[in-house]
Amino acid sequence: MAKGKSTHAGAGAGPQARVGAGPLRTFTKRLGEYKELIAILVFFAGGAAWVFGYFATKREVEEFKCRQSYDIQRVESDVKKKSTHDAQVDVSQKLLELERREKAGPPLTEQEKRDKSILKVTADALARDYESAEKQYDEAVQILKQHHCLQR
Repeated sequence: MAKGKSTHAGAGAGPQARVGAGPLRTFTKRLGEYKELIAILVFFAGGAAWVFGYFATKREVEEFKCRQSYDIQRVESDVKKKSTHDAQVDVSQKLLELERREKAGPPLTEQEKRDKSILKVTADALARDYESAEKQYDEAVQILKQHHCLQR
């Protein structure tokens, strides 16, 4: 080891260490002068991030509600289709039974004739109900498949 040179890092680095710390110290001093401005900028940036997150979340909630609404419509119309179909089968069987009795045996009573008329009207109404439920079902499925809730 040469005379006058120390192995201690801080002893021989005196002026050089201050030169490196000088620009950093100057920079931090300047930042200190603008700390209120920096705090305001950070505050507004955080607020902007919160607003963006809030409305993005709100849009996702609206999309979810839209999808659920059409999914409920799909399920309800499917249930209506099935119950209407079951009622159609029941009415058709009763109507067929009355028509067979009319052809096979004695004439129908007045009550049976009224029942037959009511069953025909009921069958027509059930056919319209089934068609309406089928339209609602198809509409809901179409909207869900085409992701229309994303475009609202």
